[in-house]
Amino acid sequence: MTIGFGTTVLENGKEKGRLDGIGVYTQAILNALEKTEHTLYPLKFSSIKEAISSKKLSYSNLPYSIHSGLSSILHMPIGNFSTYENKIDFFFAPDHHIPHFKKVPVIATVMDIIPFVHPEWVSKRLRTFKNFAFKKSILSAEHIITISEYSKQDIMHNLNIPENKISIVPLGVDEKYFKRIDQKEKQTTLDKYNIDKNFFIFIGTLQPRKNIMRIIEAYEKLPMALKDKNALIIVGQNGWETDELLKSIQHLEKSGHGQWLDYVNDHDVLALLQSSIGLVYPSLYEGFGLPIIEAFAAQCPVISSNTTSIPEVAGDAALLVNPLCVNGISDAMALLASDSTLRKELIRKGNERVKQFTWEKSIKKHLEIFEAVMHK
Repeated sequence: MTIGFGTTVLENGKEKGRLDGIGVYTQAILNALEKTEHTLYPLKFSSIKEAISSKKLSYSNLPYSIHSGLSSILHMPIGNFSTYENKIDFFFAPDHHIPHFKKVPVIATVMDIIPFVHPEWVSKRLRTFKNFAFKKSILSAEHIITISEYSKQDIMHNLNIPENKISIVPLGVDEKYFKRIDQKEKQTTLDKYNIDKNFFIFIGTLQPRKNIMRIIEAYEKLPMALKDKNALIIVGQNGWETDELLKSIQHLEKSGHGQWLDYVNDHDVLALLQSSIGLVYPSLYEGFGLPIIEAFAAQCPVISSNTTSIPEVAGDAALLVNPLCVNGISDAMALLASDSTLRKELIRKGNERVKQFTWEKSIKKHLEIFEAVMHK
């Protein structure tokens, strides 16, 4: 097979020095396909004329937002896409940047449809236009891959896509999360960030959906004795709608009970996970929740939500709470901080649970879907 492959989010993440969940997924699938006999033609949407990279990366003439809008309205490929589609058997869009072609099918991964079901949680910039183009591009795809049963049901019911056009392929965990870091190296990382006590950790972009304000409120409800022994560390770059959240973070830092680490490299993230008493991740909505299984692999106990896709991913290996209930989140934090037996049991269950989520399984399923669409 000769496969067109979207790399816009991946390339942009590399330029910024940090991959989000879509970037991690795209990189994993790309690495695996490059080891097969199939020929890849990577494509990045960009308005900048750039030299072709050593991987023969193709560039569109337009950024994705403009291309998707125009191609959706005109119902045809635009720019240099007519030439590009003559090279490929089909196009795989792993990153929500879904082009329209006339001659070849498109297989698109749709992690979630949050912009449609919760528009209040996404950036307001060109939101109506982006939602229009995104919906049209999803509907134009020959087949949809998504990452959980919950996301599949959301896509079916909100976009009226038939069940037989959607396949579920769970995400995997990078092998680096299983690597154990020795105590001396972990201590070096803790010293680097001036962390001198036990701590809870949150990892993710600062945005409304991640529910970080309630995490802070839950932490503040802990008895002072627990807060003195256990800090709250927030790891993630600033996103949107964060004015009030940043004020709460500043107050937390002034109290000496926690801190915000805007950027942390991958090695240090792993060292912090392995040093933490628990990941606190009561997200309001997840199509999957990759940080949960990454924490399982790192042998870090997890507190997360009992809603959306999270229960089907976490199983019984995490403490699941109502993400809207500050008291419930706080009680789970207090329990985790005071019960070492519980922490060990969650680590054991996490070790077992994470075995279900491998990139090897994911790649095999992707290839089966590619073959089925081509035969069809």
